[in-house]
Amino acid sequence: MTLYPYLDHILIAVKSLSKASEAFERLGFTLTPEGVHPGRGTHNRLMVFGPDYLELIAIRDRDEGVFRRSMVEFLKTREGLYMFALGTSDIQASAAAMRGRGVQVGDPQEGARQSSGGSPGYTWHAVRVPAEAAPGSETFLIQHHSTVQQRYTVPADPTRHPNGATGVHSLALAVADLPAATAAWERVLGLGPAVARTVADGSQRVRFRLGNCSLDLMSPQSGGFPFPLSLTVRVRDLRATASSLQASGVPAARQKAENGEIIAVAAEQASGVALQFVQAG
Repeated sequence: MTLYPYLDHILIAVKSLSKASEAFERLGFTLTPEGVHPGRGTHNRLMVFGPDYLELIAIRDRDEGVFRRSMVEFLKTREGLYMFALGTSDIQASAAAMRGRGVQVGDPQEGARQSSGGSPGYTWHAVRVPAEAAPGSETFLIQHHSTVQQRYTVPADPTRHPNGATGVHSLALAVADLPAATAAWERVLGLGPAVARTVADGSQRVRFRLGNCSLDLMSPQSGGFPFPLSLTVRVRDLRATASSLQASGVPAARQKAENGEIIAVAAEQASGVALQFVQAG
């Protein structure tokens, strides 16, 4: 049985699903066929790595009623990193544990995705975490009712990406009060003290090591609240990733980083996402 904390997926809210899909395919990601959320007014395409994935999500039908009202407000002024989900294989137990730490979550609600292009639809249960309990980003718990292999059958292997991406390395959140935000996320995640340090630009960072990636709280930062700040994706070979981006005509910069080098892509090349690639196992 797997309880959290592991990162299940990151939602990237975009104004046009077709334009965002083109942008991320140009960046070297393989996308699943379009999916629709019945009764929720949205549609999506996914970039699957394994247990974790990225989700491009856009409003499909406002008259249907958009499930996430904060996304409507978000898209009025921007697009890009919007929120993320924590995965679990026992959502009732995970929610009960969170309540025991003082986070007042509700009961699980069922969701569904109807897919096109040959992939099956699938369902899940999710539990919303109150926004005030999660500084820097909305989040929720999710338990899928099917395996990764059952959910994504088109293309034949959706986890193979021309840019060599293998998973989420880290997600950074901008927070106004780092100590308070750290305490809040310790309650949400059920983790002990996180790793803290000063990074190159003088900002303070607290890092939570989740099961499959890191969640970073960054302060001080100007603006960005309460949405995620930046995304770093793991790749097999940074040189191959650079070649892939160059072949697609994507401007990118190689930069010195904490443990080597990264490739940074400007947000305007990635539908508003401040995106980095790092070579990591």
